[in-house]
Amino acid sequence: MTTLFTFILFLIPLAALLIRIISIMQKAEDRRFFASEALREIIITTVLFTLLGPVAGLLLIALPFAFIATPTLDGLLLFVIGSFAMGVVPACLTGLSVGALLPWLRARDEAWSAAWIGTLMAVIFALSNNLSYDGAKLTLVAACGAFAGFVVGKLNARLNH
Repeated sequence: MTTLFTFILFLIPLAALLIRIISIMQKAEDRRFFASEALREIIITTVLFTLLGPVAGLLLIALPFAFIATPTLDGLLLFVIGSFAMGVVPACLTGLSVGALLPWLRARDEAWSAAWIGTLMAVIFALSNNLSYDGAKLTLVAACGAFAGFVVGKLNARLNH
């Protein structure tokens, strides 16, 4: 079962990249310009999601605890390392998918689309690693993916448009 989820996890960004490549090949104008522009958008979006997505996703979980206990430097470091351990793969694949589909996403819709893609990637990643089949845990994973996708997608929309 996990191999099916892993296959689906990587199939979504590959399909988005294939759509982008086909759209570039159909342009009669300067293909090199469109290809280099597409590559720039995809790289910037993927790096942005990879660096900021995991922290933004786990911020949704950690924010309530900040009101309960005083955060320490050790706890903050553990939070950042833990967020990257669990969220770097879905965040990177979300950024890759959003970057490839960027021409079809309008600035106001990009954050919402990134939230949906982030939700999908986070849940499929959790299922592919046997993290949980429990509905409550998957809902929490989906909320983290949606929140991270929306926040970083909003930032990406401001940078790319």
